[in-house]
Amino acid sequence: MKKLSSLLVAALAGSLTAWLSFAPIGWWWVPYLGFAVLAALIARAPTVKRGALTGFIFGLAYFLAGVAWVRVSMNEFGGMPLPLAWFSAFLFCAFLALYPMLAGAFTAWAKPKNPWFFAFVFASAWTFAEYLRAHLFTGFEWLSVGVSQASEGLLGGYAPVFGTLGVTFLLLHLAALIVPILGFLKRPHSAQPSFIAPSSFSASAIFLQPPIAVVALVALGGIVLHKPIWSEVTGKAIAVSLLQGNVAQSMKWEPEK
Repeated sequence: MKKLSSLLVAALAGSLTAWLSFAPIGWWWVPYLGFAVLAALIARAPTVKRGALTGFIFGLAYFLAGVAWVRVSMNEFGGMPLPLAWFSAFLFCAFLALYPMLAGAFTAWAKPKNPWFFAFVFASAWTFAEYLRAHLFTGFEWLSVGVSQASEGLLGGYAPVFGTLGVTFLLLHLAALIVPILGFLKRPHSAQPSFIAPSSFSASAIFLQPPIAVVALVALGGIVLHKPIWSEVTGKAIAVSLLQGNVAQSMKWEPEK
């Protein structure tokens, strides 16, 4: 029962992350919460197999919620029967979920006891999985996590410097630190987590603790890097028009048309 409930949480987190983080809704803060849930579930996975399954279920829900348009392209434009289109879309999303599965398996296998290093491994595994997804078999880069920060995101300022994958890594690293930091803030001062410096627990010293200080500095850096204008206009502006023929898909392969 506990295993089933954790998988349902993973599915819910994955679907909401994909649905709410990207256009047209575009709530840039949602990925931090969604991936914080995933990191917490993998950290509590008792075996590598459970970590892999958690990553797969999260990824399956993530892609089913965000790549449902492939059903539309196959059914409404390609003429594929609706049940077969949905089944094909499910298989496609299940294939894409293999990448999060690999990330979850590796993180559960490594599973550093130090939450700081765990966040690094978690972010590295997912980022490398996204790199593979973008390049293997011609690649499918849809729903790259870093894209969610492109417009108003806290880390969007890093995109011109580190690219989409760099933003993905930073976001997942911060997300994986959310639960340990919240746990630290709720604990009695005498119960010190291993990744918190044991010197002072006053309110002013909270931001001097290593993980919290890094989160604050990374967030501040993202805000500062939003300010520069990274490109400039050169040469004369030109007007461009785009025409798209309204041709029915059924006529596409008819020679006489």
